Amino acid sequence: MRARRTFRWADWRFLAWRRGFFRRHENGPHAPPLRGSLPGVNEDALKSWYDREAVAGKHQAARALMMFRGFLRWCAARPEYRSLTDRDAGKAAAIVESLPGNTRRTDALEAAQVPGWWAGVEQLNNRTASAYLRALLLTGARREELAALTWANVDFQWHKLTIADKVDSTRTIPLTPFMAQLLATLPRSGPYVFASTGKVGRITDARASHANALQHAGIEHLTFHGLRRSYSLLGEAAGAPAGAIAQIMGHKPSATAEGYRPRSIDALRPFAERIEAHILGLAGVQFDAKATLGKLKVVTP
Repeated sequence: MRARRTFRWADWRFLAWRRGFFRRHENGPHAPPLRGSLPGVNEDALKSWYDREAVAGKHQAARALMMFRGFLRWCAARPEYRSLTDRDAGKAAAIVESLPGNTRRTDALEAAQVPGWWAGVEQLNNRTASAYLRALLLTGARREELAALTWANVDFQWHKLTIADKVDSTRTIPLTPFMAQLLATLPRSGPYVFASTGKVGRITDARASHANALQHAGIEHLTFHGLRRSYSLLGEAAGAPAGAIAQIMGHKPSATAEGYRPRSIDALRPFAERIEAHILGLAGVQFDAKATLGKLKVVTP
């Protein structure tokens, strides 16, 4: 009889380590099934495990199940584990029927809310957080992409930003006039544009600052991804083509939008500047792009 193989953390290394998912000093949701043998992970075992985890939180349990399904698919693709793996154990009807509904978030800034949101962000005492939040709206970038932006990837001469990208390793987008002015006002106290005195050296969590701004503006709820969604919607309102908006935001290319084709930075620039001007207009910001660009100077840190 073939010996049973137990789970090893080394086999789990392909899954991302999520902040807060595996809590310090306590077991994460995957700990119980990982203690057993691979052939023992069947429909009944996973249903019992899922029901226990769902007591603490249905959405967290569902997220853990999705990750475990990925692990089972990976095991099934490995010759040494294939015969020991029940690939469809996590897809059993008894489990699927217990999953919470998938409610898609649709939060975004309405045009009428932009002035209040902008004013709320401008009044923040934390100037780095204030600039960071406005930059999120002006670029449509993901929060971690922008938080990790370094001065080495800000090109004031040729007006370009190179940021980390979820689809590719990086993407380069136009550095629009107001965005350039906004970044130029930040102190250079390290390699990161949105620097902090914390251990990481850069901004990591601006939720408290954003909550303050939302309260000031009288906006009940808006996530960071809602700011990203706002860029897309405001970009459409500004008349920018869907393909250009998607490229700036780093969306996975789609041939269905407008016969998607990558544009050069110079081809993207007019659309990026049009979107920025539209957002600034809604916010009531008086800004002369041509005059400001002529005054910008590159400062060596």
